[in-house]
Amino acid sequence: PAYAVEKALEQFRSRDYRFLVVTGGPLEKGYHLSEYKTCADLTAATLKKLGLSEDLIRVLPAPFVKRNATYTSAIALKKWLSDAGAKFDSLDIYSQGAHARRTQMLFQKALGEKLAVGVIAGDDQGYDPERWWTSNTGARSVVYQMIAYVYARFFFYPDKSEKE
Repeated sequence: PAYAVEKALEQFRSRDYRFLVVTGGPLEKGYHLSEYKTCADLTAATLKKLGLSEDLIRVLPAPFVKRNATYTSAIALKKWLSDAGAKFDSLDIYSQGAHARRTQMLFQKALGEKLAVGVIAGDDQGYDPERWWTSNTGARSVVYQMIAYVYARFFFYPDKSEKE
């Protein structure tokens, strides 16, 4: 969401990052009406509109997949790091609330143990994360992400070709 992009930009500006990488697959809504076809492209355009220099943005669109979209975005980042010959010891992922822990785990799986993957969990709007069970939005978000985390942790095994 737009508020999350604004918060991610605040985080970026408050720390000593070299650049901001945006990943994401095809837009699920408005694809035919928008000049932007992926979440990565739309987010990059939003960051530019908010004043971030284009020189600081790296855009990594991910292909459409029916499942494991977060992991697919992580693989796009891994490929870009490899192709660019980029050498990093660590990176931080900005993700929304209940999704953040699973995002970190999947990016770590994709990128390997030599690269430390940190996570910054943005605020979920619409419910109090300390009392998530008291709202329909909070309960749906947390329960869904809990199930998705268990799946990713115990039942998701990447293809060998993706790990290499």
